[in-house]
Amino acid sequence: MLQRGGLPGRGRSAMLPRMTPYTSLGAASGAAIALLAPLASAGFVLDGKTDEWSADVLVAVDDEHLYLRVPFENVRAIYDEAQPTRVALDLDMDSSTGRQGGVIGVELQLSFTIAEGRWGPGRSLVITAYDEDGDDTELEAEVTRPLVAPTHASDAYEVRIARSAHPLLEDAGWGRALISLPPSGRGDEGKVMLESFERPAMVPGGMVDTEVPAKEEDSVRLIAHNVLWSNPEETAAPFSRMYQALDADIYLIQEWGRDDWSEQYERDLEAWFAAHVDPEATWTAVRSEAQGVAVVTPHPVRAVGPRDIRTTSLTRWDFPVRLVSAVVETPHGPFVVGSIHLKCCGMLGTPEDQRRFDEARAIKAEMGALAAAAGPNAVVVLGGDYNHNGHPLVAETAIDGLDADGSPLTLAETLVLGENAVYTWGGPTRGYRRSLLDFIAYADSMADVTAAFVLDTTILSSRSLAEMGLEPTDTDASDHLPVVVDLDPR
Repeated sequence: MLQRGGLPGRGRSAMLPRMTPYTSLGAASGAAIALLAPLASAGFVLDGKTDEWSADVLVAVDDEHLYLRVPFENVRAIYDEAQPTRVALDLDMDSSTGRQGGVIGVELQLSFTIAEGRWGPGRSLVITAYDEDGDDTELEAEVTRPLVAPTHASDAYEVRIARSAHPLLEDAGWGRALISLPPSGRGDEGKVMLESFERPAMVPGGMVDTEVPAKEEDSVRLIAHNVLWSNPEETAAPFSRMYQALDADIYLIQEWGRDDWSEQYERDLEAWFAAHVDPEATWTAVRSEAQGVAVVTPHPVRAVGPRDIRTTSLTRWDFPVRLVSAVVETPHGPFVVGSIHLKCCGMLGTPEDQRRFDEARAIKAEMGALAAAAGPNAVVVLGGDYNHNGHPLVAETAIDGLDADGSPLTLAETLVLGENAVYTWGGPTRGYRRSLLDFIAYADSMADVTAAFVLDTTILSSRSLAEMGLEPTDTDASDHLPVVVDLDPR
């Protein structure tokens, strides 16, 4: 039994049964085959980092979810148009039931591929159920509640699906997972891995009973939030409730306003926060020429970075870099803060990814210059929508060397409040797809994290919501969730 120590929320133990290798695969189309050893009990969170997994374990089950670790030989996207990565699950250990044609009978299959969407080719996780006779039904994401991390390219992925997605998955018993990795085109031949796993009877968890951590006396609270194209102007109430419950010192906002910078936009932002968050505060808003990025704070702003930042990008996009930066004088010392919104869409090696790299380099230069001018006592923070869809080093490029000791900023680890997972985008407004796109990076040589979390009201209990003055659908007001980090300057 594993106790999820230190996490607010359900407080329930997660049962991670021991796995045993299944030693008879038969023919596997010439692909390399790996037979896997038993699981040693170990805890983990679904955050795209696989350090806590045993090297020879691919499947784990707790009361509510089935977890997968999908390892590759090199850094790549798990989604592939030509040869999808697939996970086939034999949930009754019977090769004669479900879909036939392989070494196991398949009751549930996950296929990671690429599909055409509104913004061009994009990720598509297709989950298909097969009945006893092999007839198929494609399951909606609302049923399977899939989570895949990280969103950027990686040499290993974590996957989580709800056990309630399939009746057999709800029952106690044994199953088998066949993971098929296609060749990457860089010398490897692909791989097929088979692992048997035991699962306890499912224990539905219900809604999460928790509360927003109180901000410590000497801490500064920052929120990064993409508000979905000025939605607070159209529907103020959910944002008002969220921001009052979270009560931040500095708001790093994206997608508030589409047009070029004007002083009127800043005055409108200040008026909105005065009307809907705290009428007693003296609000200052800073925007730039770039679409929708803003810094809003009830504390004095000492300096503002350049409002029109351009890149040397050879890609087709010519809009300014979506960065606005400022030096904020908090009661606990100066903060050099930046609100960013990197180019959306695309994946590894696409023009969008190249544009993100160009923007990241420009952001690093501008934030570095403002930090140098602010002096050695300022805490540097860079938060917002990183759109971390492609190369894993995009975020590192933006934050490299921005700490006072010359090291990179640190990406705060922000679990969803009451969850053992990290996600910041998606949910009901996006068909229950989930991604990790938003981060707050901070100078760890200058400040300590006293609290860090992501707010998702859709999973909270009615008691918790009432205590915090929130409604169940408040975070649905945007397709991004608010990311919250409290920093205690040293």
